[in-house]
Amino acid sequence: SMLFDGDSSTSAVTDVKNKISSFCRGCLDFEDKRSSGESSFLYICGRPGTGKTTIVKHCTESLDSTIIHFFKAPEIQSSPKEVFKIIAKMVGRKCSTNIVQLEKVLSSGTKSAPLFLIIDEIDFLFSGNKDTKSELSTVLRWASDPKNRLAVIGISNSVGDDCAKSLHRDTKIHEEIVFAPFGAEDLKGILLKRLGDDSSVVDDKALIFASRKIAKSGGDARELLCVMSAAIATASKSLSEEQLKETSNIAHVVKLPHVMKASSGEKDAMINTIKNLPGNAKTVLCIAVALGEAGNSWKIVSASTLQYYCGEASSILVDWSRDSFKTTIETLTDAGLILEAEVDELDQTEEKQYKVGVQMEDVEIAMDRILLTEGTYYKGLVDYVKEHDIKQSGYVCTM
Repeated sequence: SMLFDGDSSTSAVTDVKNKISSFCRGCLDFEDKRSSGESSFLYICGRPGTGKTTIVKHCTESLDSTIIHFFKAPEIQSSPKEVFKIIAKMVGRKCSTNIVQLEKVLSSGTKSAPLFLIIDEIDFLFSGNKDTKSELSTVLRWASDPKNRLAVIGISNSVGDDCAKSLHRDTKIHEEIVFAPFGAEDLKGILLKRLGDDSSVVDDKALIFASRKIAKSGGDARELLCVMSAAIATASKSLSEEQLKETSNIAHVVKLPHVMKASSGEKDAMINTIKNLPGNAKTVLCIAVALGEAGNSWKIVSASTLQYYCGEASSILVDWSRDSFKTTIETLTDAGLILEAEVDELDQTEEKQYKVGVQMEDVEIAMDRILLTEGTYYKGLVDYVKEHDIKQSGYVCTM
């Protein structure tokens, strides 16, 4: 499979696997399902790249004596009665699409194997034409009826939107399982599993950076794999043919700069903006970003707090003054790198409050270095704020 083989030690993945497997086992016991009156429509949703399709396939591949059909909804969106044709083939009725006959077959033969229909990107069918929506509604009605031996697992990128609401309103759902985005540790684990015995080829700093960046931007494992593939391709260009043959014997072929370059992608314009900032503006941006890493309460900082810590960094700022701070903040806000926080995000205050409008990893790409490494002012700043548990108020503590 693309992400991993279905094995995972993370509690979140284990939990959803258990729920899906439990649903499948319940559908296998047809008499018990019929007496319980439960629906056989399982709705699985979550952001792209969170492992939905991979884990569903892993859970259903082990089912014995069942007929399973998997398809992606966009493939049949424009084909009238295509879903009925698929079900007809599953029950062995060639290409009959007579709804009455199909429902009769599904409700008879209780000793026959249950049918599992897995519809990936099911939300596409709800955004299709009227006929497609009607056909899907019929299929979901069959799955919701406990007397039928049809089970449907719908996989969707829609969480809490109009599609999801209409499903809950119009269909009897056995359960909705929401896949949470992968965290940095989950993503790193996926990369290490994919790399297997070749994990030493990628520097650990590169693994951590890539995992952390993707986790902050949505936790899409597919995006992470694309970034790492691009990084590997970039690193390979610097190796001779002989070295490429011996990569298993070379440690850390893929380094942090390779991953940084691969991660820039569509954010090239923003990264170039950061690169072209005046020196003092770069430093102030790095201070604001570093403070944001000290904890959630530091995601928004007051002007006086930011100004104070910039003053503490006078050794790395050039000709710094109160006027310099004002000019620099204007430069950063004009570029959209630092944003003035909305009033409703804070307690009422007359002082301006700011939040960073860019990921730390994008700043690191532009600066071509990791900010929070030992010995830097930025790492010392974060450690000091955390160690002294400094809270933002009308005063700040001296470092």
